Amino acid sequence: MLPTLHLTLHHVNIRLIASGHARKKAGTAVDTKPRLLVSISDAREVLGGIGHSTIYELVSQGEIIKVNIGRRGFITSESLDAYVSRLTRSETETA
Repeated sequence: MLPTLHLTLHHVNIRLIASGHARKKAGTAVDTKPRLLVSISDAREVLGGIGHSTIYELVSQGEIIKVNIGRRGFITSESLDAYVSRLTRSETETA
């Protein structure tokens, strides 16, 4: 089961917090540091539930950056931020 994702746009920066990783214990603060790397599945969800083919097309086009740790692939949060910023900027320019 995938962790619940909370997406907050703050100056068009994506902040991802997996609910299972940021639990609040009595008397302690919640760790809200953004993750540097996001799994392929989580990145797909963050971008609106896009498909596998679409996420890999974005990687091959250089729109987002994929890195591997061992055999696992991840998308950098920074590249997701930049991609959403470019989409937002192009939408406001055409409006």
